Amino acid sequence: MKILKGVTANSGLAKGISCLYTEKIEENIPHYVIEKDRVDKEISRLKEAYDKAKDVMKEVLVASEKMFGKAGDEIFKAHIMILDDKALYNKIVELIRKKLVNAEHAASDAFNNYLEKLEGEQSHFTELAHDIIDVRNRLFASFGGISGHFECPIGERQPVVVASKRLTPSMVLNIPRGRALAFVTEALPMQPSWQGIMACQ
Repeated sequence: MKILKGVTANSGLAKGISCLYTEKIEENIPHYVIEKDRVDKEISRLKEAYDKAKDVMKEVLVASEKMFGKAGDEIFKAHIMILDDKALYNKIVELIRKKLVNAEHAASDAFNNYLEKLEGEQSHFTELAHDIIDVRNRLFASFGGISGHFECPIGERQPVVVASKRLTPSMVLNIPRGRALAFVTEALPMQPSWQGIMACQ
């Protein structure tokens, strides 16, 4: 029997069947070159995706406030602020114009560059990487991407130990509370507000 050791985010014990939960949005991002006369159309697609993502995030914020109180409120308000970041949005537009690539491709490059800068910082700002990823995936989903799901059918029928590469606020909110006995991830953000949300599960 193989025993895995890790760092706990909250106290307590959980026993059950483990089930992989994946967000395959990143694996299904279309990348292609566009003609110059299509630039404006791609920018319009970007704006539509941003507007849709903001509307969804506002709905998520309301749901989060009801479920998690102040802890969820702080996280999802921060996500809306990331979506309102004009510099990031303008960078995506710039990539569309200069590289002549589709909106999803440009957004992927812009967010990845942002993440690389955060990961290079030896400070508490590295914790923001998980929030950036969550916002990025929410934006990609607004283009029509595939959302997260359980890889094993049993995860849709009964409570399981949720195994995932990372834990994002949206995952915690999207997975029905009765379906998660515990979370096991490769990487775990350590913000106090995260611990508050996990404790509510």
